[in-house]
Amino acid sequence: PEAARGHDPVTAYMDTSQTRHIELYRLFFDHGVDTLLTPVFGSELFRRGDEYVRRIGMAGVARLAQHPEFLKFYDEYGVRVRFYGDYRRELAGTEYASLIDIFDEATRRTRTYDRARLFFGVFASDAAESTAGLAIDFYRKQAKVPTRSEQVEMYYGEHVSPVNFFVGFDKLSVFDYPLLASGEEDLYFTVAPSLYLTEKQLREILYDHLYTRRAQEPDYSDLT
Repeated sequence: PEAARGHDPVTAYMDTSQTRHIELYRLFFDHGVDTLLTPVFGSELFRRGDEYVRRIGMAGVARLAQHPEFLKFYDEYGVRVRFYGDYRRELAGTEYASLIDIFDEATRRTRTYDRARLFFGVFASDAAESTAGLAIDFYRKQAKVPTRSEQVEMYYGEHVSPVNFFVGFDKLSVFDYPLLASGEEDLYFTVAPSLYLTEKQLREILYDHLYTRRAQEPDYSDLT
């Protein structure tokens, strides 16, 4: 129907998705979550076909860094934006290489904001090679092996504490936040995709994370 009326359904979808993303980020920040790591896509994107990659994948992630509505949100909420992952290596030499500069510009533009932080993961599914390369460069310059904290800072561009909780959907698995998994994070999974997350659901998650799960572990020696 959209196409019949002269509207591009892909653009309409992107506009709706963009609005919902911003609403969700506001929701989290308004509830006191000051740092969000949001995986966008991994290397599997390229297996979905050129049309999808161009119109949905790359066009969508470019919006995160340069669309006026996102920039307005970053300014209003004081959100410092960074992109992490192997996107420099994956995009270099492709028709999408200009995204690297677009990401860098978004980081530069918001670098002084300190009310909240939003990290977008782009090709962050496997950080083995990139973290190894960063460690080698660090050793060449510092003549010592980098600590975990130093590796995190090199990979993400600044210090990030281990993840406290993860919200996902579909199959029960966590993904795409290298070096920040401690095994102590609380995991939550919804039936519907994350864009359908409601304020009530988030408040239930936060209540469980902050209070319900803080109960003291039982003394197993008392068990029969």
